[in-house]
Parts: sequence; structure tokens; C-alpha cells
Amino acid sequence: MTPGEKIRRLLVESRRSQRWLAGRVRMSANAMNKIIAGGDTSVQFGIRISNVLDVSTDWLWSDADWPEAGPAQSADSPRQIVKIVTTVTETYFE
Repeated sequence: MTPGEKIRRLLVESRRSQRWLAGRVRMSANAMNKIIAGGDTSVQFGIRISNVLDVSTDWLWSDADWPEAGPAQSADSPRQIVKIVTTVTETYFE
């Protein structure tokens, strides 16, 4: 799965548009379209895109397939932190 396919799927699942992502990353919509279509991007924009989409940079820019458990989230992702707190809470208060 290409990075562009992953970005498209993440946007669909979050009900966001490419224009929204481009605005959050602070780049033009045309530049975002080119990246999603398979064009190259700078490391800076690659990291920003990963951060805005709340996924691991390594996973997003690799050729790895979509995992059954969902995309790999960054370690400091709010969703990842909630998951850790929930797991710890369930472990201690069952």
C-alpha cells in the first residue's frame, strides 16, 4: 500500500478532505494532491502529515499494508495515551 493510498484512507475514515490536511500541514492543496498521487515530499512535510493524521511516520511512509488492528499511531498520540491509560486502569481495577 502506497503512502498516498494510506493518506486517502485515513482522510476518508476521519471524514476529512485533502484541502483540510493541506491547511493543517501549511502547504498548498496542489502540493498535497501531488504527494497523494505519488510525488515526493520533504522530510519536514512528511513528518507534519504524519503528525496531523496522528500515525507513525515510519508506517505512513513505508510500503506496509494496512494492519487489521488499524494504523500504527505515534507514541505520543492522544489516542495512544488513552489506550495505555485504559489498559492500565482495567488491569488494576478489575
